[in-house]
Amino acid sequence: MRVGIYTNIRPDCASGPLLAIRLVTASTHGAVSVKRGYAQGDQPQKCLGIEVPAFVAFYRAAEDFNGADEFELEIGFAGGRKRLQHFRVNISTKPGRGQGV
Repeated sequence: MRVGIYTNIRPDCASGPLLAIRLVTASTHGAVSVKRGYAQGDQPQKCLGIEVPAFVAFYRAAEDFNGADEFELEIGFAGGRKRLQHFRVNISTKPGRGQGV
C-alpha cells in the first residue's frame, strides 16, 4: 500500500529539490520501500495538473501477517530541517478488511 508521496512544489509552480527520505525505524512485520516517481500538482487555483518529481513510500505486510505494525520515516528538507513521520498500520486478511494506515 502507498503510505506517502513526498514532493517539493515552489510557489511559482516550479519543482524544488527533492526531499530526503530515510527509514529511521523499520517495520517489524513488513517491508517499507521508497521509489522515485512523479506526482501531479493538486492546488486548486495554482499549479493544477503540473507533474513534478516525487518520492513515493510503500508498505507491504509480511505474508499471512495479521495485526498492528509501525515504522518511522525521516523527511529531510532543503536547509537541513528534518521531520519524523510515524506510521501505524493495521493488517487484516479477513475479507473486506484490507490494509489501513
